[in-house]
Amino acid sequence: MPDQNYNFFQGVKVIIMLGCLEIGGAEQQAFLLARFLKEKCGAYVEIWGVAHGGKLTSKCDKFGIPWRILGNPLSGTFVSTVVKLLGISWSFRRANADIVLPYTLVPNVISGITWRLGGAKLCVWNQRDEGTEGHREPFERWAVRLTPMFFANSRAGADYVIGSLCVDSQKVTVVHNGIALEKPQETRSVCRQQLGISDSSVCVAMIANLSDKKDHVTLINAWSKVLKELLPAAGRLKLLLAGRYDNASRNIIELVGVLKISEYVTFLGPVDDIAGLLQAVDIGVYSSISEGLPNGVIECMAAGKAIVASDIPGIREAVGDGYTLLSKPRDSDEMASHLITLINNPILRKDIGLRNMERALALFDTVTMCNKITEKLNGYLMYS
Repeated sequence: MPDQNYNFFQGVKVIIMLGCLEIGGAEQQAFLLARFLKEKCGAYVEIWGVAHGGKLTSKCDKFGIPWRILGNPLSGTFVSTVVKLLGISWSFRRANADIVLPYTLVPNVISGITWRLGGAKLCVWNQRDEGTEGHREPFERWAVRLTPMFFANSRAGADYVIGSLCVDSQKVTVVHNGIALEKPQETRSVCRQQLGISDSSVCVAMIANLSDKKDHVTLINAWSKVLKELLPAAGRLKLLLAGRYDNASRNIIELVGVLKISEYVTFLGPVDDIAGLLQAVDIGVYSSISEGLPNGVIECMAAGKAIVASDIPGIREAVGDGYTLLSKPRDSDEMASHLITLINNPILRKDIGLRNMERALALFDTVTMCNKITEKLNGYLMYS
């Protein structure tokens, strides 16, 4: 039953387009918005993937959100791309799309080019990083010119859109990610038993897919230095890496073997119960060289964890100015030093964790995110 405060979306058809229907940061945010539009606003929502399906499809099925796979029109010749883009325009028209909401570069480009011909009233470019996804020229420039509204989940992303894509700043809105951790499925003790971790161990976790867009290598090197520094106490330390095995996974696993630290590192793969995992760990960590506003950081914050992370704009925006546990990108020595500080000081961990939780609850709330998006969409539709 839609909330009467959002009845201006009742019956509106919204297509959310993603690069694939696996579960990553952008996909999680898109799904939260899809549920909000469907359940709170009474909109008709579909989720379309460009490349392939994945675990997100089962979540769509669970909540009654239709989904489909399109295929990537940008992967062929110029002529074949144009033909396929025309086909997507026809798909929008057949779906009676009113609003098209893409996430990440390829969906942004596809949607930006096709939405008007497809009969939609609005398309919004959604910038999820600092401009590191590459380019799809000449189609990217074409899409940017045709798109009337831009969202970015970080100030760094907004700066990229304004500075590098030459978009009028009045068209760009920063909408921070919203985090809604579900209730843990098990207690901390049970979660630790399932993970094979003793109650006395200090457990560190990074939540991010094992892709070359992150920097697990620096973290692994830092963890090796932590273990050497804290011998003989290393036996009570464990690093958990939670996330899908993507294009960097082989190198990361091989590095753990080369450094002979396999007994201190556990690869969990995709984790459904993120809240339960975070309940079981003591410290969060996030190593990366470029981010928008990473879910893996603000999820740790929302769970009340102190976090060690790379000092890049998107992460700095998440934790706030003055946060002292950020290390220079690719600096494993500094990351190791910060981890050792937290491992040796449980009181400091608790104090920083409480402050992180307060910040996450105040700034990165799901309802706030969805309200800001729906208000911008409604304002455009009312006055355009």
